[in-house]
Amino acid sequence: MSTRRRIIVTLFIFSLLVPIYTLADNLHWNKGRGYQPFPNATPDGILISNSTDTLQWNYYSLPKVAEDFTLRFRSKNLHGNPGKRYRYLTSDLKEMRIKFTEWGLIMVTQADTLVMRVKTGEQPSAIESVPSLEISLWSSSAGEIEKVNLIKNINPFEGDNLWECKLENQHLKISAGNTGLEKVFEKAIKEAITGFGFFCGSGGEVLISDISAYINDDDTPRFEIDESVIQQASLSNDPLEGIWMMFDRELEESLLKTGGDYKLLCLKDDNNYLFLYLDGARVNVDNWSIGDVKAILTPTPFHGIYNVEWKDAMKESFVNDIRAQKGDTDILTIMFPYQQSKLRLRKVNIL
Repeated sequence: MSTRRRIIVTLFIFSLLVPIYTLADNLHWNKGRGYQPFPNATPDGILISNSTDTLQWNYYSLPKVAEDFTLRFRSKNLHGNPGKRYRYLTSDLKEMRIKFTEWGLIMVTQADTLVMRVKTGEQPSAIESVPSLEISLWSSSAGEIEKVNLIKNINPFEGDNLWECKLENQHLKISAGNTGLEKVFEKAIKEAITGFGFFCGSGGEVLISDISAYINDDDTPRFEIDESVIQQASLSNDPLEGIWMMFDRELEESLLKTGGDYKLLCLKDDNNYLFLYLDGARVNVDNWSIGDVKAILTPTPFHGIYNVEWKDAMKESFVNDIRAQKGDTDILTIMFPYQQSKLRLRKVNIL
């Protein structure tokens, strides 16, 4: 079966597909959190290997339909060495070898299926061939939509590349790069996303890692903050209420990165403490407004120790055994054990 025929058959299958898995609200997978429930999960990522003449793929249903959706991940083509040919078997057990393997991304909408095919290749030039990535966008309704060849800011062979697929205002933008993101495709899409997946072509092997999928519903509670609220909190006798700013941090960068040097206002809310955003975001800046909840601290039976729900730059919650500790000084230490990281906030007096 030709590659084109296999793609068309796969698009048809996905147009009829009933979801296999429904994901929980936590849509982040990395070394710290693991890669379950992906069937091909390994400690380093999702490893899809294909020694057959049919596409190997997985599909994952989002917890809800997403009109505003962002997917980020890293890819490493383990069978991308241009000096090798990779073996696979046909259905009648005939051995075949292929030089340029392919893998891809599948996104299912309410009325269509989109497939991004990524294939290592070489772009001819006047002197010698230049390594490139041939990337094509397909749909079940229109077939092949567009094809591009990336040469710059990309590692076409066995290196890591970062990908971002962003659906916003009925436009899908796909970007990629090795050191920074550059636009690959931008297309109008009227339907919302219902799920996504990855596939690997014959003879291929690809590692997908550091996956984050965001349904960008801005339903985070927001509190009205004015100077009187800030002044009242700053005059409070409660040791946590008041203004806090980033003091320092110890981060395992492969597992956790800070989204900025945050300035936060802490207010007591019943038995909990709300840390509300004031300023300092450097990542996803437009997603943050004054009064958004950045963290919620809940007291434990132990004095000065709190359970923490921390929201990252995309407002996704971290809740896995995160603790905060307030000692005798105006320093609050927040510990992320699964990310092997911690940061410290310092209380400041603005009056």
